[in-house]
Amino acid sequence: MYVDADRKDLAIDLWRRTGDWFRVINLLRTSASGDDSLMQLAWTKIGEYYAERNKWAKASQYFAQAKNYGSLAECYYMLEDYAGLQNLVSLVPEGTELLETIGSMFTTVGITESAVNCYLKSGNIKAAIDTCVLLNEWDQAVTLAEEHSFQQIEGLLTKYASHLLESKKEIEAIELYRKANKHTEAAQLLSKLAETAAKEHGNPMLAKKLYVLSALEVEKFRKKMFDMPDKEGGTRTAAQTLDTLMQHDNATVNSRILETSWKGAEAYHFWLLAQRQLYQGKVGDAMYTAIALQKYEEYLDPEDIYRLMALTAYHNHYYGQCSKAFIRLENLPGLSDEAKKGYSKLALSIFTNHAPKDPSNDLNRKRTTDDYICIASGR
Repeated sequence: MYVDADRKDLAIDLWRRTGDWFRVINLLRTSASGDDSLMQLAWTKIGEYYAERNKWAKASQYFAQAKNYGSLAECYYMLEDYAGLQNLVSLVPEGTELLETIGSMFTTVGITESAVNCYLKSGNIKAAIDTCVLLNEWDQAVTLAEEHSFQQIEGLLTKYASHLLESKKEIEAIELYRKANKHTEAAQLLSKLAETAAKEHGNPMLAKKLYVLSALEVEKFRKKMFDMPDKEGGTRTAAQTLDTLMQHDNATVNSRILETSWKGAEAYHFWLLAQRQLYQGKVGDAMYTAIALQKYEEYLDPEDIYRLMALTAYHNHYYGQCSKAFIRLENLPGLSDEAKKGYSKLALSIFTNHAPKDPSNDLNRKRTTDDYICIASGR
């Protein structure tokens, strides 16, 4: 009746009051003077109609026409349309609360980068960093903290690492430090694991690998120190480089681990090499490698070193070197009297029949403990 009387405005108001938004849309489309705000309201109401019935795809179409980004975000989230949700972020103005809502959606499903972008666009730096921490993206968390001068991240990182170590989760703690670019802390933990692997578990191969990983972390730390730009972003001067070197020295002066990781790797490499050479029948090579092990008493058990040195020298007829090894064995601190008597008795039986001399002085010419040692041959 209203339509026939050319009073579409009254007809629209009637259907609006009765909640028939589909007819409101139809009348607005045919009306000469369409009301844009009313049209958006109608699209929103129809979108809500479909959303209440869990028809999210249909609802999203109407919310998109209404530019109701909040409801549209919910539809995309329910549809698991994260690409659509990401595209929606570009339409939302900076600093709006909706960006944080969308950020929490991405956080819930573990999409770190998109969540961080939402929080940064909203201006909530803390939420962006918290998301990285929650999703274990510590490297990104530390980077954001440095870029925005957010100091609390250091305390949180330390607290979480301590929790992992107390729970005996050393590997997880190392991975945490590596992701956070805390190379010195990662190197120290790796070196401690290497010591444990060798002394408690008797696994020299694992110890070697762990020392290598520790050394690589140290190299990353050094590279980071040397590559650090000056505060004004310009080229580093000689004075600035020297200052960095001094900072590096101060940071590591009390940490033997950071300076000797490569040496630990060398120690177990040569120990394994000497064993392999001995079992392959290369007694001469094994003896040279065993003699080189004297440089690594702080990593290897001295008793093991000199027993191997005595054994290989004996089979190689280098009785002078064999005698030196026995002298060291008999004078090792902390060795039981019974063990010392055993070594003395064995030495007596050997040197009763063989003079403690080497076949030539060629050994002393070829090897001193300060010489460089070939990694492949031990010579």
